[in-house]
Amino acid sequence: MKFLFLLLLLLSPMAQAKQLNEGIFAIRSEILGNLLAKELCSCLFVSGSYERFGKKDGLERCYAHASLPISETAVKALVEVTVVGENSVRVEAGPLAEALALKLDFPPAVAIYHKDQPQYGCSLVF
Repeated sequence: MKFLFLLLLLLSPMAQAKQLNEGIFAIRSEILGNLLAKELCSCLFVSGSYERFGKKDGLERCYAHASLPISETAVKALVEVTVVGENSVRVEAGPLAEALALKLDFPPAVAIYHKDQPQYGCSLVF
């Protein structure tokens, strides 16, 4: 099912093709992973969406409110997001990015929320 969605995205109209090209740039430059990890971590854990709505619904709500350089559809096609435990988010290249040979030798982006220091919010782990 997921690969069918990815195939449809590849065969989509010109506007979505532009989004895909911008997404490719964002992945190669590592901007997308870091930005998405930080945005989703803050939304889930700092704002409390994880506790109020749970992992799945909280993540969907956070996607809808995230400030991203490309559309939510393109992001979901290009990256895999994993909520790890109750305090971190991991973002790595997804199947479409790998199929397009975009997965270069860079580590996944990870953002963590330190519950013992909530004033600092989420931070990227390098």
